[in-house]
Amino acid sequence: METIGTNFYHYTRTSYLAFLLAFGVHIVHAQEVIDAAGGEATGSGGTVSYSLGQVVYTFNSGAGGRENQGVQQPVDYNSLPVTLVYFEARAVNEQVQVSWETTAEENNDFFTVERSKNSVAFEEVTRVNAPGNSNTLRKYSWTDAYPHAGISYYRLKQTDFDKSFTYSTIKAVKIKSLSSGVEVYPNPVSDYLILKDADEGGSRSYKIFDIKGKLVENRELPNGEKKIDMTHLSPAVYLIHYINNSEVQKIKIIKN
Repeated sequence: METIGTNFYHYTRTSYLAFLLAFGVHIVHAQEVIDAAGGEATGSGGTVSYSLGQVVYTFNSGAGGRENQGVQQPVDYNSLPVTLVYFEARAVNEQVQVSWETTAEENNDFFTVERSKNSVAFEEVTRVNAPGNSNTLRKYSWTDAYPHAGISYYRLKQTDFDKSFTYSTIKAVKIKSLSSGVEVYPNPVSDYLILKDADEGGSRSYKIFDIKGKLVENRELPNGEKKIDMTHLSPAVYLIHYINNSEVQKIKIIKN
């Protein structure tokens, strides 16, 4: 009877060890980083080959003693294609300056700056081409000339040539609410914008920017002038900076 019990114990124990080696038990107490080329992991229950990953020692305790064995599922240790060491978005003169730096790039197709009002739904606001491969420090920057009033959220998307992509952390930027002393209509506009300004005294001027932030027009407004001529502009979206006694109001205009 004792011989039968002993044989049954060894049979059960051997079967259980084979199960551990086949599937791996993740009661991890120590691990050893190994060569990514692979090799063999050997325990008292046998030997198993691996191609990439970590040998992980697990234990199972019972009446017959304690066993240490097991192999973790392979893990891919490929490095990320771009090493991003800096990403920042900050308010500068009622605009938002977005900057980032990399120290290494591999198969990098382009960067995309994305913006959001709620940190959930993002929109693409610009795309910046990348060199493909680089092992030197590279600095990038872009200015959002017409950010949302209040808090906006910015993130950087990096896209490889194979269209895989990664995201940076999200940066929040607060733009103060601007003066509301002028009303501009109609919007959309086809020819002339009408200005309804509560305070028409003092120095008044305006600047018109295109959607890429390029200055299209910069003009002083004579006293009593209440129109902005838009007839010479191509149909598009524009941002008007209306300046009255050093106070700036930004108005987004659609030109038909």
